[in-house]
Amino acid sequence: MLDVVDSETCKGDSDMVGSQWEDVGSEPPIYCTEVQNEALGFELRKTMYFSADDLKRLGVRKLRYDNYVRASKLSNDKNTRQIERYFRPVCTDYLLFQAMRLNS
Repeated sequence: MLDVVDSETCKGDSDMVGSQWEDVGSEPPIYCTEVQNEALGFELRKTMYFSADDLKRLGVRKLRYDNYVRASKLSNDKNTRQIERYFRPVCTDYLLFQAMRLNS
């Protein structure tokens, strides 16, 4: 089981912030700040992994681990409104830390 992410492990000023994302559900995450980027939201419907060049092309700058992006997509049912999904960057430094700890 993973521990709660603390601010010392995931400071969020790395160039790697935004290279991997996680779907956090249909409600915006609490204690996080929305980054409004329609292009990134569109791409997050297809993939959750991005290179530095991808992020630059999408106009993504200065992300933090406490940011999130809203991604909407149309429902298959024409009587249903758009489906909202929320994504936030994965703290890859923290995941590496946990993997090393679990393997030791």
